[in-house]
Amino acid sequence: MPYFVINDCDDDGAYIEQMSKTELLQRLKIRPDQEAYYGENPTFLSEIEHNNISYWGSDFLIIKGEIVTPRVVKVIEKFEI
Repeated sequence: MPYFVINDCDDDGAYIEQMSKTELLQRLKIRPDQEAYYGENPTFLSEIEHNNISYWGSDFLIIKGEIVTPRVVKVIEKFEI
């Protein structure tokens, strides 16, 4: 199941990245020989208090799930006597 990382990256608005669990764990891993992908002390939201991402500051939101696309389903009624 994919993960979605959402943050307010610049003045143009939100930035959403879809990635695998392996890739996300790799990015969260901080090693002395590498620059931290999400910065030195990233903070992550545990709930959404503001639906406007501009209020999140530098916080990140991680969602585990899948993209769902609605589809039309035909329902046919039939009477039997």
